[in-house]
Amino acid sequence: MKNIKSIILIMTSAAIFTGCGDFLDKEPLSSGTESIAFKTPEQFMQAANALYNLEGWKDYNGGSAMQSSRVDSRNCNILLEKAETYAGDKSALNGSIGTARFFRAWQHFYLLQLFGGIPIADHVFDVSDPVLFGARNSRYEVIQFIVNDLREAIQLLPQEKNIADADKGKVSVEAAKAFLARVLLYEATWEKYVPN
Repeated sequence: MKNIKSIILIMTSAAIFTGCGDFLDKEPLSSGTESIAFKTPEQFMQAANALYNLEGWKDYNGGSAMQSSRVDSRNCNILLEKAETYAGDKSALNGSIGTARFFRAWQHFYLLQLFGGIPIADHVFDVSDPVLFGARNSRYEVIQFIVNDLREAIQLLPQEKNIADADKGKVSVEAAKAFLARVLLYEATWEKYVPN
């Protein structure tokens, strides 16, 4: 009986003393929030890797891509805005920034093919952002935005031969150049057949 009372006293003391510290004042680790992410190059890389997981970015048949395009563009813009305020060595973020620019260009190109001119999502929107209530950008402005993002991505992404075997399949300089060629060919065809 004496041992049981001692064990209960120890457990009660442990619960009282551990429950009153900073232990309970932490951000939830099960769901990444902006306040716990974007502190290290590895966290930027994880955010860039998450851009590959959205199924909609590769849906050419109008499936879930519309919803995913909004989510993906927002995630790209969050990463890019956090990179601007990163206090460390920004060159360590090159691959992540290049990946975000590539996918942002991909989403804009997908929507351009469906709708022509669209609002350019070049920053994170809040509910009162004037872009949400404004007119569409012209298709020529959207194409220029896409081309600029891809040219920036080409400067930042690694070459295919320099990507580690475990990371094969990630976006490379060559992939960004090929996609830029596709965008320019699409636009040149448009220009050829649309009267000025």
